[in-house]
Amino acid sequence: MMIVVSVKMDSATLKKLDSTLKAHHYGTRTDFIREAIRDKLRAAEKEAALRALRENFGKAKTHTTDEDLERIREEVGREMAAEFDLE
Repeated sequence: MMIVVSVKMDSATLKKLDSTLKAHHYGTRTDFIREAIRDKLRAAEKEAALRALRENFGKAKTHTTDEDLERIREEVGREMAAEFDLE
């Protein structure tokens, strides 16, 4: 079910939006705005994950070998790529 949301913007921004729609072959303003919102939400989720990673980096109480770190990096990289559709 779709819910209607109104957005107010100044005429200069709307003019830029309309020219971008044409240049990138979007069908409607709504299509463009929906995609922009989805992109922004993904970016916010990614930033939150990176912030959590930075906050917790180095807090482990155990020693990890270089081989373990490489394996973990590969695993986390695959998980992040899948989560953010980067594959």
